[in-house]
Amino acid sequence: MADRTKRFTRGVVTAYASIAVNILYSLASVPLALKYLGKAEFGLWALALQITGYLMLLDLGISSALNRMVANHKEEVDAGEYGGFLTTGLIVMVMQGTLIALGGVIFSIVAPSLFSIPPKLQVDFRNVLVITSILSGLSLVTRAISAPLWAFQRIEVGNITATITLIMTFPCLWLGFSLGWGIYSLPLAGIPALIMRTTCESFVCWRNGYYPSRGNWGRPSWNIFHQVFGFGKDVFLMGVGSQMVNATQIMIISRCLGLDAAATFSVGTKFYAMGQQLVSKLMESSSPGLTEVFIHGDFDLLRRRFWNIISITSFLAVLAACMIVLANSAVIDVWTSGLIHWTLTADLLLGGLLVVTSVTRCFVALFGITGNYGPIRHIYLIEGALFLVLSIPAAKVFGINGVLFISLVAHLLTTGLLSILASRGHVRSCRQIIRYAIVSLLVLLSAYGVAHLVQKTEATAWQIILFSPVPCLLFAIVGWVTIMEESFKMEIRKKIFALFKLGEPS
Repeated sequence: MADRTKRFTRGVVTAYASIAVNILYSLASVPLALKYLGKAEFGLWALALQITGYLMLLDLGISSALNRMVANHKEEVDAGEYGGFLTTGLIVMVMQGTLIALGGVIFSIVAPSLFSIPPKLQVDFRNVLVITSILSGLSLVTRAISAPLWAFQRIEVGNITATITLIMTFPCLWLGFSLGWGIYSLPLAGIPALIMRTTCESFVCWRNGYYPSRGNWGRPSWNIFHQVFGFGKDVFLMGVGSQMVNATQIMIISRCLGLDAAATFSVGTKFYAMGQQLVSKLMESSSPGLTEVFIHGDFDLLRRRFWNIISITSFLAVLAACMIVLANSAVIDVWTSGLIHWTLTADLLLGGLLVVTSVTRCFVALFGITGNYGPIRHIYLIEGALFLVLSIPAAKVFGINGVLFISLVAHLLTTGLLSILASRGHVRSCRQIIRYAIVSLLVLLSAYGVAHLVQKTEATAWQIILFSPVPCLLFAIVGWVTIMEESFKMEIRKKIFALFKLGEPS
């Protein structure tokens, strides 16, 4: 128990450190890219990334399945079956990485006309898409090499290497722009980081005995492949649906509203994406430990810890959403020197999306912990289909706000509702969610009202940014009192007091 807590703590702390560096990287890299590229080329890069996201579906859920299957056998590293999973996964991922690279090359032929790319940008778009696809294929192969880190609950290793790679990437990006590489600087800047991350993670696995010893690697087999693919096919179906929702937004916007609007959407949602990362790291860091609890059959502890994570996730999501509503548009105005205009209504919709997606991700993750995505394998596909049907007309009539509104409604009606209903067999009653939802809605609407009043005073962007921590603190207190369970708050206080050797809390 103590070891699991320590590993979880290290995972969360390093995850937040990685996010902090990511924020600094974005704060520096986006203005740099806009300076050298302009909005149209930056929108081109954002579009290439989303297309590559679709190509990554060729992973077929194998990488997630490999992590989960390896965890079942980590107690016997040299037994043969553990190594068989690793070697089978590596062979499959090499093939998949090759398909992703080839898919990018082939799709680059038709992509410019499909997305109405201006003639002067078509050659650059094709080349960038090819380079990005090849690098994505290589990154997929490295997932098999580092799979033991998840199984042994060493999440902090990946977080640390991710932090180092971001620090490495920025000077490479700046150098590429300085040398006149233009839009090619963005994909090429990630090559040194990819090499370094793979080297470090494989060294940690070797140094700690997470790889089988010589002669005990077992053999790849069809039986192992079928086990991995059986779990992975459900992950794949969910990944397809998730891409339909998340990776088609910029595609639809660029097609219906143009590349400038795509660039606006990409920049306007940066801090929303960071907020998602910040909140989701709790569940991500908990998943390996909760998987171990499930494997050992301690289901009461699993339920208790799951609801603890739901409560603190809801609290953090509401707080992050308030920050977005109160300050996101002002930060974007300062950040881009007025080049990107973002609205308060868009921020309210982003705040709502942040809260609901953060909570439903926890319920979805529960099925990965139990090793069976079967009951929810189609929920993202249903959401994606609903989103595609409604988002195109919404984009044409209401612009970016229409796309965000449809994203929120589609998620609530499908993934949100269905994942909670399907999880009742694991977590029993879900009545707490109703209270969390009501509190979240009231707090978000209050934040919107405050932000609207502040904007009516014609305050400058800097004044709004400096004022926003005050209402955020008040909303944090409200969230702490109304969302967090009293027993869990006491447990948190005890751990903090023990950490700093302050005795017992009163």
